Amino acid sequence: MKAETPAKGIMINEKWKDAHSYTVRCECGSTNHNVDAWVEVDTDTSTRDMTMTFFMETYTPGISGLFSRLSNAARILFTGYIKQEHSLILREQAANNFLKAVQNSVKTLKTVREE
Repeated sequence: MKAETPAKGIMINEKWKDAHSYTVRCECGSTNHNVDAWVEVDTDTSTRDMTMTFFMETYTPGISGLFSRLSNAARILFTGYIKQEHSLILREQAANNFLKAVQNSVKTLKTVREE
């Protein structure tokens, strides 16, 4: 299966000289599950690595999640961190589109690294 243009489920937010940002839509239909993805060239001239960063919102619904909220708040307060996971449901076509978008970003941003 080949990547589509325009890519279903993948939205380009911005393209800068040294970074590209995307929104990857979850197939479940809830915008709460979307992931914002950034592909960037590291500004450290000694490495010039590529960095992928993912941003997502996590939530605990309503009053039924009150214990979970309090437990997580206490864990952060007393230990300084909390472990979380996020699932992003993608159909095969959307997964291929996302992979192609990342490959295109790396190819484009590679020229910045070589400057």
